[in-house]
Amino acid sequence: MQILEAEDCETIEEREKALLNKLGDALTLEDLCYLNILMRVRFPLSNSYCSDTDSQRHTKTINIFKTILKQAMSLFYLIKDSVLFLKLLLYKLM
Repeated sequence: MQILEAEDCETIEEREKALLNKLGDALTLEDLCYLNILMRVRFPLSNSYCSDTDSQRHTKTINIFKTILKQAMSLFYLIKDSVLFLKLLLYKLM
């Protein structure tokens, strides 16, 4: 929950709102229910979730976390590149 900035949320509703804000562009509303158990939220169960086997749910949850990690890593690399650029710029100015 830390990479999604939802670790300080005290209620389920606060966690759901934080997840929606962070993942709204990366995941469909239908997929958010796959995070219910791990993120301690209560998004409505989608039709696909209800029809999936346990194995399919497990696989889908792993794929969702891969998506989340990709998004977090992209942001990390963007920040890292910006810091390196600023260091170069400062070095040139000195």
